[in-house]
Amino acid sequence: MNFIFCQNRKIDSLKNLIKTDKEDTNKVTHLYKLGGEYLETNSFPEGLDCLEQAIIISKKLGYNFGLAQSYNNKGSVYMYQGNYFESLKCHNEALKLRITLNDINGIASSYGNIAYIYVRQSNYPEALKNYFFALKIFEELKDKIKIIKCYEGIGSIYRYQNNYTEALKMFDLALNKSKEIKNTKRTSTAYSNIAAIYRAQGNLGKALEYYFFSLNLSKTENEKAGIADCYEQIGAVYEMQKNHTEALKMMNEALKINEEIGAKLPIAHCCQNIGLVYANQNNIEQSTLYFNKALKLAEEMGLKIIKSNAYKVFAMFDSTRHDYKAALEHYKLYIAYRDSVDNEETQRKSLKASMQYDFDKKSAADSIKNSEAKKFEEIKHQQEISRQKTLTYGGIAGFLIMIVVAAISFIAFRNKKKANIEIQHQKHLVEEKQKEILDSIYYARRIQRTLITSEKYIERKLTVLNPK
Repeated sequence: MNFIFCQNRKIDSLKNLIKTDKEDTNKVTHLYKLGGEYLETNSFPEGLDCLEQAIIISKKLGYNFGLAQSYNNKGSVYMYQGNYFESLKCHNEALKLRITLNDINGIASSYGNIAYIYVRQSNYPEALKNYFFALKIFEELKDKIKIIKCYEGIGSIYRYQNNYTEALKMFDLALNKSKEIKNTKRTSTAYSNIAAIYRAQGNLGKALEYYFFSLNLSKTENEKAGIADCYEQIGAVYEMQKNHTEALKMMNEALKINEEIGAKLPIAHCCQNIGLVYANQNNIEQSTLYFNKALKLAEEMGLKIIKSNAYKVFAMFDSTRHDYKAALEHYKLYIAYRDSVDNEETQRKSLKASMQYDFDKKSAADSIKNSEAKKFEEIKHQQEISRQKTLTYGGIAGFLIMIVVAAISFIAFRNKKKANIEIQHQKHLVEEKQKEILDSIYYARRIQRTLITSEKYIERKLTVLNPK
């Protein structure tokens, strides 16, 4: 009751805002949000009306973000109504717009929504491909809730294909991450998904244990859809244990809740499972009644698995009545739908989608490593450039100093050379003067010698004058 009261308050608040809004982007925002709130309360016609108004105004304004949000919410309303054809159209329109807007989170959400619709239609290769697109982006964005939802979706596809090992891996990842962020709703869903694997493997005690874990958590949150799903799955386990009374009790509780909230897909599953319980009790009338309800919904929503199961049971009933012609026709339909859901080509495409994701993830990891290596090399390169610059600037400075020193040396050399020339000139002058002086002395001496009588001549003359 608190949840519904809270939702009604939000709805009333948005309606009041819309009354006073001009026809602008604010009105678009309030309309697509109101459409989302109506979806939460299963008021589908009102929600579609709001979203259609939002789309009209967005187109008029050229407001592509609002248009994408409106198509997204409209697609979700159609999906909960079981109108998968219209839902897929809307989500594809939202995806195109989000790509043009480069709305990364919105693109991933659209891939996830498209994947979910393909799961409902049993188109597993396309579902896996889109889930892996979404998962890759959400991992890059580190959006833990959306990552968990992708794990759940991918795990469910593996479970439908009886690939229990891979399914359990995905559900364990979802459980651990849900506990890590303390998200009760996602933890409950993870317990339920793991229980489904144990049930498929025949470990019914373990399956019931995990389903009751899930049921108790859903009750604490008053999560109607989760409670209904747990009742239905617990009923299926009881049926496997041949406890038909408890099985029908649980499944009828689930059907009642799903009818209250108007969830067509779960209603179809409940009708199918109740029909199977009655078939196991050989109650052909009641079984046929519930299977016809399930088949009608399956035709509306394009649910191949339910169609396959219904035609298989009808073929069995026809054989019991000895109507072999009708039995053959129904059996052919059963085979056709079964093979379209799970054949070799489907498995091959699913494997290809998984391998592509692993490849993309590895490529992304390699890209990160390469990016880090490139960054490291870039840092080294920058350091080398810096070192080279230092050396260059040092070299230039050294060169300039060398030029200055050379200039000083040249000037000194030139000055010295000038001085040497001057000295040589002075020396030459001195030498010339000295030579002139010496020449004068030598000349004077020659004159003197010419004028003065030699000593030997005087001595000889004295000897003549003074003989002994």
